[in-house]
Amino acid sequence: MLADLSIRTPSAGALGAGTLAARLSLRRLVDFVADQLACWRGHPERPPAESEAHLNAQLCSYLNGAARRSALDAIQFCAEVPDESHRGRRLDLAVLPCGSTLRIEGRRYSEFETLLPIECKRLPTPHDDRRRGEREYVIGADNRTVGGIQRFKLGAHGAAHSLAVLIGYVQAGTPNEWHRTVNAWLAQLADTDALWRNEQLDAIASDAAVTRFVSFHRRDAASTLSIELQHLWVDMRVA
Repeated sequence: MLADLSIRTPSAGALGAGTLAARLSLRRLVDFVADQLACWRGHPERPPAESEAHLNAQLCSYLNGAARRSALDAIQFCAEVPDESHRGRRLDLAVLPCGSTLRIEGRRYSEFETLLPIECKRLPTPHDDRRRGEREYVIGADNRTVGGIQRFKLGAHGAAHSLAVLIGYVQAGTPNEWHRTVNAWLAQLADTDALWRNEQLDAIASDAAVTRFVSFHRRDAASTLSIELQHLWVDMRVA
């Protein structure tokens, strides 16, 4: 359950300023985002929103406030961040150092480098954007590289990272239904492309607001390069 994660809601003050550098890790950042999603969704002053752009902007603002309240002063959340490896492409959200250089898990990050890339998708894909196709969470339509998993798998986003986050805004259906649907789409891709074989979302934890999954994706059939995706689905139907 999400309640068992090591980083709690803002009131818990999980990371003190004096221990931040020693204790900060990429997985703690993932857990922090997961723990904040329910609070963001249910915030009494959050304006109603359906579009991905509005939801992303709201979430980015909330996460920055939550980070300050949790003594996570060394990081910041930014929206529409240019991808480090592909000019012209932008990440929906990204975690960056805030005003200083950080060394996390043996890697040095300047304040201009992304610590953790985050993509966000609506479930289902809006009907008024058929160019993206109904399977946009996984792969784009008509050979367009707009799919959430597809972008990370092919290195169109986060090519320099081995861990990334996909946030799903569940606006219709249930997380369990979408779990089955997304895995069915992945299985269909595996039938025609060996690079997608044995790639499925596995459940990690769930509560009334947020469901978590993990998946691992090969980036190149000729190498061992892969990326781990942490899927954080927030149920927007009761917000």
